[in-house]
Amino acid sequence: MGVRVWLVVLWSAAPAGAIDEAGPERAGEAVTVHLPEPQHLRNRGGSDGVGLCVFASIAHAGLYQNEPLAASLFEYMTTRPGGGYPEKVTDVFRSAARDKGEAAPGYVQHTGGDEAFLRLALRTGRYPCVTYSGADGVFYRSRVAHMVNLVRLDATWAVIHDNNYPGRYLWMEPAEFLARWRDMGGGWAVVLLRSPPPPVPTSDSSPAAEKCDTPLSAVAKADGGPNFGIVEDRIPREVRYEVNGVEWPRRRVFEAFGSPLSDDRDRLFVTAVGDAAMRDRVKRDFDGELEEWQSRVHLNAYAPDHWMVRAIGLRPGVTVQGAARSDGRSVVLARLRKYEAGDAPALAGALRRADPNYRPDLDPEQGAPPAVPAEREWVLLAAAVVGVSFRDWLMSLPSRLFRRRPKIDAAELEAFRRWKTRA
Repeated sequence: MGVRVWLVVLWSAAPAGAIDEAGPERAGEAVTVHLPEPQHLRNRGGSDGVGLCVFASIAHAGLYQNEPLAASLFEYMTTRPGGGYPEKVTDVFRSAARDKGEAAPGYVQHTGGDEAFLRLALRTGRYPCVTYSGADGVFYRSRVAHMVNLVRLDATWAVIHDNNYPGRYLWMEPAEFLARWRDMGGGWAVVLLRSPPPPVPTSDSSPAAEKCDTPLSAVAKADGGPNFGIVEDRIPREVRYEVNGVEWPRRRVFEAFGSPLSDDRDRLFVTAVGDAAMRDRVKRDFDGELEEWQSRVHLNAYAPDHWMVRAIGLRPGVTVQGAARSDGRSVVLARLRKYEAGDAPALAGALRRADPNYRPDLDPEQGAPPAVPAEREWVLLAAAVVGVSFRDWLMSLPSRLFRRRPKIDAAELEAFRRWKTRA
């Protein structure tokens, strides 16, 4: 047989778990988090021609999690030197926040290849940014220095969304991905802490996002392969976690995702769609009257023309949804079509009724026992004092009134007769 025939035979005998390309869905399986393809950015070089894969990946996470500063980071870096490493990400977040007059987003950086961190991030609906060394035989024939987005990681599949190939996905066995993640700097990941978007179908009807097609100059090499924007020797290989640029213990970082159980999937979703004044009003109320709900809901706010509103089909007003189901959907539990000043109590009532532990009998809006008028409080207090003072006598009163008389025997009856006769 010729060489070509042997190659076909060998390829046919390759293991079923080979790395290959597919869409966001494959044979009944789907990615865990899905940024619609029209929102995908294409990697390009910074002012020095070095790639911006790190900041393109962070921008994807910002777009998905509605974190405006992070979403703008890729464009911000196109006029600055490329390349990325953990310390630089911290510096860029701070400088961008200062230049734009905005607050820097909450984020976690991890080095050292802790798989549990990635699984937690995806389980809670975040859009992780991860290093990737290529050599997959589909997108890259050789080793590369690169950062991509991880959109699924479980016992069956790992799937990446690559900013060098917008709109395309690479599916592989989990071990294949983890080896390529850890092969690049030991495994570096960046995760935004902002809440995930409300759970909805993944269809998209938004117009295509602008793609950046400026050529990428791979001026650096990674073991002979191209470098798309990673400064590998600046990535610490030891296991480390940083929150907003400050090193934290692993346990505290996991708690930063929300609940003490390190998993906030059971939270309600509150989504506000309206003009800037309405969105600010909702946020202010959650900082004030609705503060007790801050740690119990995922709060999102979108302008009516935001691509997520069109993609999901969100309605104007404030929508309260239950926790996401396994199919990525959730039931609408309440909707306020308008949200004006003074509407916080109405939203609080909707949240109370949406709580799985809601008890109507304890809800003041649903006929709970009325409060005692102030003028009767002293009477009730006096009655309580008397009751406590004569408690023993009062408790014995029923037995005194209703006790059964003992039966008299013959001897006692004869003695009674004699006593009467003497009398």
